Amino acid sequence: MVRENLWDLLVNEPGVVMEEGFPTATGREQSIRGMRTAEFCLHPAGDTQSLCIPVIVSDNIELPFEGMVDYTEFSVFVAVDDALKPRWLMDHLRSISEKQKEEFHQNMAKIQTIFQFENGSSRWCWSYFS
Repeated sequence: MVRENLWDLLVNEPGVVMEEGFPTATGREQSIRGMRTAEFCLHPAGDTQSLCIPVIVSDNIELPFEGMVDYTEFSVFVAVDDALKPRWLMDHLRSISEKQKEEFHQNMAKIQTIFQFENGSSRWCWSYFS
């Protein structure tokens, strides 16, 4: 339900690109290109190779390598209730300073080599914010 509600809230938001499809080679390349030009990525699986700042919408999530990686150094965490309020998520992301975004990017570049993600699912969706 959260994904559907976020889709409804963000699909027509200026500056937001929402995509859904199947993971073909072409679709994957398009998604990587889109995320590499974005500031933030709302994507359940995440993709640190794209260097867009992950936006993690969850109240209680366990992330891989939490004992080794401090996700708060390169990710934005948002409570589900807040994310589902109209305009709240975009206003919050737009309030993040350029300095903080640069710090997120620098921190992500330091750890990106330890992440490699393959999703065996036949369907994917992603969005990015510029």
